[in-house]
Amino acid sequence: MHKAQAGPALPPKYIAFAYDNFEAANALVNKGFLALNKDAKYVKVGNKDILRLTPNVNDKLGTAFPNQRRISLTDDRSFSTHFAFRMSAGSQTPADGIVFTVQTKSSAAGSVGGGIGYNGLQPSIGIEFDTYKNNVGSESYNDPGLVYKDGSKNDTGNFSNHVALVTNGVMNHGNPAKNLYNVPVGASVTNNSDGMRFTDGSMYYSWIDYDGKTKHLQVYLAKGIQEGVVPAVPDKRY
Repeated sequence: MHKAQAGPALPPKYIAFAYDNFEAANALVNKGFLALNKDAKYVKVGNKDILRLTPNVNDKLGTAFPNQRRISLTDDRSFSTHFAFRMSAGSQTPADGIVFTVQTKSSAAGSVGGGIGYNGLQPSIGIEFDTYKNNVGSESYNDPGLVYKDGSKNDTGNFSNHVALVTNGVMNHGNPAKNLYNVPVGASVTNNSDGMRFTDGSMYYSWIDYDGKTKHLQVYLAKGIQEGVVPAVPDKRY
């Protein structure tokens, strides 16, 4: 009699999809795979079709969430994503930034201002790219001021430039702040040309990897690379 042998382990199952073509003829657009809310819309900039979350004016809000393809992170599931974004300064203190979020509340969720389209979403997890220091009144989130590559700081005004892990729609980073990295914006107060200031109009690229078994999340950030080419070593890793 032969003992039954265990079969080979089944390969892991992957769900993969790409939102990388925003032309009107693409099914992503004309079949409404993404729910666009408030001021978010598909627009053409030069000869390129893009997803624009908000126009370059005050008090606007835009969010985009999948309508049909949703991913569960239960049972130790993992995910990896890559996206590009560009923010252009609309004022002396441009606000407020963007958040990449995984949430199960609604495909029409979002909040204006310092909430960056994320405040109040629970359960959820988000990575924010924040450009505005919200530290007054009901929007007091313990945001940092600017920091430069030489270590000097600028806490005047409402300038900020940080990446942070936020959960369950809570924007307050705590005091002292947790799960936050203040991204240097330049070599010094007088030299802001070589930093990574999110509102400088440059293209930024981010990779976010989450390991469901270890519960470890990593965020990578690079500036101005050739489109579609992943650098061997991104500029920043958090």
